[in-house]
Amino acid sequence: MFSYQEILERGLIKQIYTRTLINFLKAAVYECCPLNIFNYIVHSEDFLTTANTLEKDLTSYAHKDPALDGNVELIIRTSLPFYAVMHYKACKYVRVQQEFRYK
Repeated sequence: MFSYQEILERGLIKQIYTRTLINFLKAAVYECCPLNIFNYIVHSEDFLTTANTLEKDLTSYAHKDPALDGNVELIIRTSLPFYAVMHYKACKYVRVQQEFRYK
């Protein structure tokens, strides 16, 4: 049996938490815009760029908070500060996409 830190180091959980992060980001975008814009946004390449930026933020946050012991899944599901950052980035991304699309 691996410790949680070993699982992180071996990259065994990265795909799982990346999927979770993308789903939470999609939910945040869905709360910010109409359905037709949502479909356009979540299928764009920039959406994955935003998800990658959030993943880097998540990794950094996981290493800075000793109480969480690097548990990224716990951070995604329970950390209100991280959730706020995710919503901010999602809303900012939606705004930029809307400005670009309607110019």
